[in-house]
Amino acid sequence: MHSMTDILRNIVEVCRAQDMQMPLVVCAIGENSTVCVYQFDTEISLLAEHSEAGGLVFPVRLMIGDAAGRGLNAMVSASGDMIQPTWTLTDAQVERVARMMLSDPEGSPAAMTSLLDAAIMSRYMAAGMAPLDQATLLDLLFREQERILDRVDELVDDD
Repeated sequence: MHSMTDILRNIVEVCRAQDMQMPLVVCAIGENSTVCVYQFDTEISLLAEHSEAGGLVFPVRLMIGDAAGRGLNAMVSASGDMIQPTWTLTDAQVERVARMMLSDPEGSPAAMTSLLDAAIMSRYMAAGMAPLDQATLLDLLFREQERILDRVDELVDDD
């Protein structure tokens, strides 16, 4: 496991590669709801912290903001590897689309694709990233469609 300082330094390098402007504010939320807020300019400073039992438990979700108001979302796995950026739908979005598909099976493929497109692109653009290439977008859409179809199967099995 890497130290949080090492992880933060890695995040700074990723943000610099995205032309984000210093200072950065990084909010780290652990799996157990521990929250740490850091600022990085020339040094890393802890701005705020709320600890639960066990301290910061991985995986950790990160929300990063820069001086220009741009943002980036990322996740750090239990091994300390950064998985960034996270352009997946929230569980609530998956649930909404799955229920929509069950309520309107005739119109669901087009509705699902347009919602996925909009949700992923809005998350991507909100982070100030460059436009996605077609192959990356199709890969993201396929993975998210699988999540939705898995949830549809669960909902059908529950009935």
